[in-house]
Amino acid sequence: MLVRISTLLPWRGEPIDDVLHPSIIEQLWSAEELAAVDLAIPLPFEVPPGQVTVGGPRYLETDDGQVQTVYDTEDAPPPPVPEDLSRWQFFAAAALAGVISQQEAEDAITGPLPGPFVAFIDTLPEAERFGARMLLKGNQIFHRHHPFVEAFLTANQMTDEQADAIWRAGAALGA
Repeated sequence: MLVRISTLLPWRGEPIDDVLHPSIIEQLWSAEELAAVDLAIPLPFEVPPGQVTVGGPRYLETDDGQVQTVYDTEDAPPPPVPEDLSRWQFFAAAALAGVISQQEAEDAITGPLPGPFVAFIDTLPEAERFGARMLLKGNQIFHRHHPFVEAFLTANQMTDEQADAIWRAGAALGA
């Protein structure tokens, strides 16, 4: 895409000084030849990390006479919350969030359950404890909205936003 240097607006193929130039001149002409007829190939815009573009492009002339593409930006929305985490993602994310220790996360893969989970299970009615332990020890996939997860969050005064952050962090670890 070419931009008129004098107006900083996109060139739509209209005649320049009564000369109708072919639309492929940006592929055929050098930057100097284009500038001689008031045209420039704008420099690309790099979206800053964590941002997204808003609206259409604008063009600005730089100090060295080039044309720069510019967009307004805003914070990017958070990634979606995955519904499921693998066993290792679940325990690793819980450790990274400080819910359990890193050693407890490692142990949870092959050994005893982490202390905060044991403490929570101990608060459940006796008839529910075995099922809760089996769920934590045997599950290979942890669902974000499973009743056990929701109950654990409530018991530990964690918000949905905190849980969503743990699930996002777990998903970011890879599969």
